[in-house]
Amino acid sequence: MLRLLAADGASGRISPAGTTPEVIGAAGHRILLAEMPGRDGFGAPPAQATELIDLLVGIQAATAGRHAELLSDGVPDARWPVLLDELRTLVERRAPADRPLRELLETAGARVAAIDDCGLPDVLVHGDAHPGNARVGADPPVWFDWGDSRVGNPVLDLGILERAPAADRAALATHWLRAWQRAVPGSEPVRAWQLLRPLAALRTAAVYQGFLDRIEPAERVYHEGDVAAALANASRLAATESAGKMQP
Repeated sequence: MLRLLAADGASGRISPAGTTPEVIGAAGHRILLAEMPGRDGFGAPPAQATELIDLLVGIQAATAGRHAELLSDGVPDARWPVLLDELRTLVERRAPADRPLRELLETAGARVAAIDDCGLPDVLVHGDAHPGNARVGADPPVWFDWGDSRVGNPVLDLGILERAPAADRAALATHWLRAWQRAVPGSEPVRAWQLLRPLAALRTAAVYQGFLDRIEPAERVYHEGDVAAALANASRLAATESAGKMQP
């Protein structure tokens, strides 16, 4: 993924040059990256966070219409049939008795059809797009940690906003959705987010489960509670929506 982004960055096809990491070498699961300028974006103030959102949306919008190429290059598939199978497997494994999540997935067919009607294309989804996975204070900033990238609906990445400070969450979501409105005129990103939000939260739980399934035991302590918390959030969103109280 990094080599694909770097090659397209050099040609200007996807990512502007210097906005994704440079791979020096790779062997098996080990990757050596060139030093990245700036500092980690954990705790980035809203002005920096919106700059990162604009950069990410630009990268993603440039991949619209290229999903077949991305898939053939090895980017995993998170379009609806594959994504829903992944989410059903996760719920069966980790929360089989959770009624709101079961009902969410039982009615997912009509939901995703309505999301498709919102007019957003399948693009490259980062998968874990929080500011801590970017370097800020550099020109340009750098988005890294593309290990959970997929091909799917771009609004999936907004699921990470559930981790943003509550005071900033609504403004960041509004900025993100307006960026997609500009990128795809005539689309309905706000409606897509309203429909997709519970599934995006559930997808976040699947990302964290992937961490736990792959990382070494000494690292598990940092993510042990993440899956349960994300599942609980997805369940809360689904239940709130069912009760007619969902807020955008």
